[in-house]
Amino acid sequence: MRHILITFTLLFSMLEARDYLVSWSDEAPKQNIIEFVTKTTDPRSSYFVPEADRIALFDLDGTLWSEKPLSAELYFLLSKIERFVSSDPQYKEKEPFRSAAEGNVTALERLTTTDIATLSSAIGAGMESERYRREIQDWLRNARHPLANRPFEELVYQPMTELISYLEANRFKIYIVSCSDSDFLRAIIPGILGIPGERIIGSQASLRYDNEKIIRGELSKSADCGMQKAARVYEYIGKIPIAVFGNSDSDLPLMKLSDHAHTKSLQLVVHHTDDKREFLYDSNTTDKLDEGLNHALGRHWNIVDMQKDWRVVHPYELYEKAESSEQPVEKPADESPDKPHEEQINQNGPNLF
Repeated sequence: MRHILITFTLLFSMLEARDYLVSWSDEAPKQNIIEFVTKTTDPRSSYFVPEADRIALFDLDGTLWSEKPLSAELYFLLSKIERFVSSDPQYKEKEPFRSAAEGNVTALERLTTTDIATLSSAIGAGMESERYRREIQDWLRNARHPLANRPFEELVYQPMTELISYLEANRFKIYIVSCSDSDFLRAIIPGILGIPGERIIGSQASLRYDNEKIIRGELSKSADCGMQKAARVYEYIGKIPIAVFGNSDSDLPLMKLSDHAHTKSLQLVVHHTDDKREFLYDSNTTDKLDEGLNHALGRHWNIVDMQKDWRVVHPYELYEKAESSEQPVEKPADESPDKPHEEQINQNGPNLF
């Protein structure tokens, strides 16, 4: 009888998941997600996990939205660099400021998380924290991705937003971790993905109180890559996530940590295999996926083949699919992008859009 009940619960959960995971192909990653959620949320299951311990952790760049050719945070910093360098010309000859001021995409693609933290520290230092967040939000309202010619919020991965909704519907608490400045993340992520700021873990600027204001200093506490990133997550949450989603070697320690949790766990690696709808990359970038991919294969973790496992990548593809089928769909007022310059696309990446 118990076996029949669990089988029925699994079938019901699969039907429920179809309401959420509509952009996922019916391949192994989707099936394993459903099985994991079913077993950890069914009180009759030996793998049942109480709500308080249902922690799911997502990396941001390359896992929840596009990070190529540059991250959204770096694009924001580039929008401020000319004014910053003009106010203090000595930075023109220093790296990474020189590469940022010159706008050399090839050089900018090679910047490390430490380089980006250096830019963020310098540009944001001395500013009131709330003012800095408002400037970020103002930038986001007007900025467009230079290749896609679309607002940055349209470059989230539709299947991953569906996954977040599915997990939340099953009483998972979602956290996001990134090497980016936490002020940057908390200014934009709640409005884009609906995750509250207190569940966003990023690199932290030193702060001081001054005349009824909170003033930023340099980035002092980094949610950087590798083991430090895993330690920061545990320090912040106080628990080990039972589900971890990432796309690079920097997420590997978090996945190992989760895999050793004393309960059923889920690890999922987003592999960028689609050069038509997104970018094709793994071991050939600064934030590479090499060791992590080998571990995922060896430990039988879930690997999402973006080309095969996702029916669509970005949410605007749903509108385009509906239009091609002559189905009326109400589109956002600002979604009528001009075609990007062909030479810019060829220089910076594949013709994606």
